Amino acid sequence: MIYTDNTYIYIPMGVFAASAEKHVFTREAAYIDIILMAEESEGMITSSVEILSKRWGWSYNRTHMFIKRLSNKGFCDVSLHSGDVVIIVKGQPHRMV
Repeated sequence: MIYTDNTYIYIPMGVFAASAEKHVFTREAAYIDIILMAEESEGMITSSVEILSKRWGWSYNRTHMFIKRLSNKGFCDVSLHSGDVVIIVKGQPHRMV
């Protein structure tokens, strides 16, 4: 589980509205998407940079750099295996700033 103290967060729908109109996720929406995907899979996501790029409407490089940034900030552990990326989300969600 991502939340260790059963905390709920309120996310206004406006956060997703801009992304839905452009079919491009913001960094914040992609971050929330990772949290939700990890929640469904007990903290570990197995995907590829290409799949996440298409899902978020981003370029390969932007997606790769975003995942690397999350890892550098300590949000997750990332490992690459033959084109696949494994993201293991650690602890509570952190602030993106």
